[in-house]
Amino acid sequence: MATFSKIPLSQSSFGKSVQLTLSATPGTLIHTTGTLSANIDEIWLYASNVSTVDSNTTFYWGSTAQQDIIAQINVQAYSGLTLIMPGAVLGGNNVEGAVIYATTQYPSAVNVVGYVNRITA
Repeated sequence: MATFSKIPLSQSSFGKSVQLTLSATPGTLIHTTGTLSANIDEIWLYASNVSTVDSNTTFYWGSTAQQDIIAQINVQAYSGLTLIMPGAVLGGNNVEGAVIYATTQYPSAVNVVGYVNRITA
């Protein structure tokens, strides 16, 4: 029987936001899943922009390869939380965990918050 646990993003200290500080790939690490393929992370991400200018932000899902870009979003200046990822799933491959990275046009302008529903077999 599967169990569900709500946990913070792996790069979030005590549930705080992850500040995107890099504009070039690989970007800022947001989350790393567990390594077991039988365990799945259902991931919810939100972004906000605390600066005076809009910032184009790219999210990489599973790796930092070009084919793994899952979203390219213009996070508006002084925006509140904007839903980026509505519960998509990601998991490891029994060797390593999968990763989520993000780059942003203006480093330190965009913050990401969220949580993970970890489903374990």
